[in-house]
Amino acid sequence: MGVFDKNLCDCCVCPMQCVLEQLVGVGSEIQNVAIIFNFAGATIDDITDVNNFNLFTIRSGSGRRFIIPICQVIGVELFNSQPINLNINLKPVRKDSKGECSCCEDPATDVLKRMIGERVNVRFSNASRTGTIMNVGEGIVILSDDPLIQTILSTCNIQAIEVLT
Repeated sequence: MGVFDKNLCDCCVCPMQCVLEQLVGVGSEIQNVAIIFNFAGATIDDITDVNNFNLFTIRSGSGRRFIIPICQVIGVELFNSQPINLNINLKPVRKDSKGECSCCEDPATDVLKRMIGERVNVRFSNASRTGTIMNVGEGIVILSDDPLIQTILSTCNIQAIEVLT
């Protein structure tokens, strides 16, 4: 799962890289993988590699390969025709954060951790996702209301949490 380097990447990029590493090759099991990144999104066939804080993908339809800096990834949505049975391991929540992590990510993560099981609408950039909070780790929240859809979001990019339950 990697080690935190105690820098600005700790609270969003490192945890998202760990999630994405677990999704390499998942295209053979999951029908659609959608990457949510700043101001856009892309449905891809598969995540082919994750390294050095970059995500390497093959885009659906065109078969083109894309390289996306992980700092631009807000989240990942998994869609399937069968229930999704992936067990995504999340980095444990840290208590010794500094800088941006302690004033932005830590408070959002702490609130979300206490809300596991609640239904929320999470707003980010120019979009939002609704679901029940299934799991929370360092810099990551997993939402799902449907066994066929799972949304994994970076808590650093959350602008608002609307409680629906």
